Amino acid sequence: MTAPHPTGFANPKLLKMFSIIAVVFGMASIFSGGTALFGPEKAQILAGDVVPFVVWFNFLGSGVYIVAGIGLYQRFEWAATLAMVITIATVIIFIAMAFYIFTGAAFEARTIGAMTFRTALWAFITIIARKALAAGATPNTIH
Repeated sequence: MTAPHPTGFANPKLLKMFSIIAVVFGMASIFSGGTALFGPEKAQILAGDVVPFVVWFNFLGSGVYIVAGIGLYQRFEWAATLAMVITIATVIIFIAMAFYIFTGAAFEARTIGAMTFRTALWAFITIIARKALAAGATPNTIH
């Protein structure tokens, strides 16, 4: 009798899908952060009242997102840990942003939405990665 195929968060296909999402998200973060930081003046004006340390965090973290996504795609244990580190770092930056906003600093409301999405995405990726790898997601279990 063969072992049942993992379902739910432990499903290796879900890990594969979200590893690809992590890489695409990293590439999108390079583009959006790079445009906000180094783009033409018009693009920087359109970005509005960005929270500088949030933009830098997201831009610099984008390469780490890509590395984590590639590692998760290949089902490396260290990549699940890296996803957790990304989640924790994102939460810390989100909290710092809240303090920044409460001081009366200018910000864009969409930044709160973006950080909420980023935090939820990485928390979800972390859960999926830990469950799938704990269930034995190996190259032979993903088709």
